[in-house]
Amino acid sequence: MGFRLRRVFNLGPLRATLSKTGVGLSAGLPGLRVGVGADGRRQVTLGFPGTGLSWTKSFGKPRVDPEAEGP
Repeated sequence: MGFRLRRVFNLGPLRATLSKTGVGLSAGLPGLRVGVGADGRRQVTLGFPGTGLSWTKSFGKPRVDPEAEGP
């Protein structure tokens, strides 16, 4: 199991997430968010505030990083 490090900044209804793979942006209200991840995928998250339960659906393929591909 690997470690994961990320930092989240809340800017009103917008949320920016910084991670080692890049920056993700999302917007929404408690319980419903839509956004674009650092890998370029779009996603919708439906959560139940205060419970820790949520459902996420991702759309699209992750962006391919040419530097990450092997020889």
